[in-house]
Amino acid sequence: MKNILTIILISCFFYAFAEENISSMVNAVENTLKADASESEYKINKKTGVITGVNNKACVELIIPETIDGVRVKEIGYRAFAECNNLEKVVISSNITDIGTGAFTNCISLKYVEIPSSVKKIASYAFYGCISLESIDLPKGLEYVGDYAFCKCTALVDIDFPDSVSWIGFSALEGCSSLKNVKLSNLLKAFGNVFKDCISLEEIEIPFSVTTIGISAFEGCSSLKKINIPFSVTSIGKNAFKGCVSLVDFKIPDTVKYVAEDAYQAPLEEQEQKSDDTSTK
Repeated sequence: MKNILTIILISCFFYAFAEENISSMVNAVENTLKADASESEYKINKKTGVITGVNNKACVELIIPETIDGVRVKEIGYRAFAECNNLEKVVISSNITDIGTGAFTNCISLKYVEIPSSVKKIASYAFYGCISLESIDLPKGLEYVGDYAFCKCTALVDIDFPDSVSWIGFSALEGCSSLKNVKLSNLLKAFGNVFKDCISLEEIEIPFSVTTIGISAFEGCSSLKKINIPFSVTSIGKNAFKGCVSLVDFKIPDTVKYVAEDAYQAPLEEQEQKSDDTSTK
């Protein structure tokens, strides 16, 4: 009987010991993932002050410091944090001026980004494929948004371009299928293909600074119902409104001198009416 009790007690002891250690190991792993990257985790070009990457690709949060190893951080470099699949939150220090090409490409868990007013440029593909990003506050002072910068951010609902932005690149918001609310900058003069396949966008106001609505600007925006084209616009490019089958509140002002032949697709009701008229002839 004593032997049986001894075996039971030893078994309970080892079970409790194993359970405690497994729990400790799990907590340690979770804490490692949740921890912010320390200065030593970042890779930086000490001559240029450009961050080139991070050692812990599994990090959940990044608080990018002003200095690393005594070097002042100036820029987030090419694909520095691309495909950090667990990354959810990024806070960028106030001295960084550029977010480089592909810096956060395909960070599929990224939900929150804090961008300081020091940032002047968001380069091409910077946030391409960040499918969990629902909104982003672009800072006053931002001047340039590159090609495909937010392309395929399929959860993005709102974006407000401050009046300091003078350029929005090709396909910058293409495929943002949840996008509903957009405010464009009053410095913007021309754009093309920016909103292609933004299928949830229902209305948008073009600022009076714009003179050219370029090729495929709103192509495939199948829910777009209302757009205000100001008298400043003089040119509308090919396929600018192709596939905008819901567009009913649409008037081209007399100031427009050039409208490409395939710029506009009539709403479904008009297409059906024309089809009926043709069939009765």
